[in-house]
Amino acid sequence: MPSLSTAAAEPIVVVTACDDNYVRGVAAAMRSAIDCVAQNQPLHIYVLDGGISYESKQKLERSWRAKHAQIEWLQPDLQAIGDMPVSDHVSLSTYLRILLAELLPGNIEKAIYLDADTIVMRDLAELWREPIETFYCAATQDCFVPVLDPQIALSRPL
Repeated sequence: MPSLSTAAAEPIVVVTACDDNYVRGVAAAMRSAIDCVAQNQPLHIYVLDGGISYESKQKLERSWRAKHAQIEWLQPDLQAIGDMPVSDHVSLSTYLRILLAELLPGNIEKAIYLDADTIVMRDLAELWREPIETFYCAATQDCFVPVLDPQIALSRPL
């Protein structure tokens, strides 16, 4: 659970992406993120909108309502990823993270990306405070895909 002593200087920036097919998952992911940050810690959530209906956005905003959380919808150019391979479990929205640097406001130097199937169990401020200044990107290993050989993965269609 979040620590009440978390400094509220800069907002924690969280990014996710989805379309209408993953709205329920992203609803749970972001709600868990909101609940695992102290209420005196600002949280700025950016959603890369891969095709979310107006009705779904309204439901998400109601479900994510919190005084310390701000939500912003970003509209990516889906044509930029239109040639990527898709399947029953991989939609175009899966690739939206590739466009993060182009979509986020220029003043953002750091963000935590959460997949739509992620549940946050601990205070995100702990992760936010990790020093990563010398890295362009830091990531966790997917326990279901422990090793990914890009030459093999990219040479086979989904």
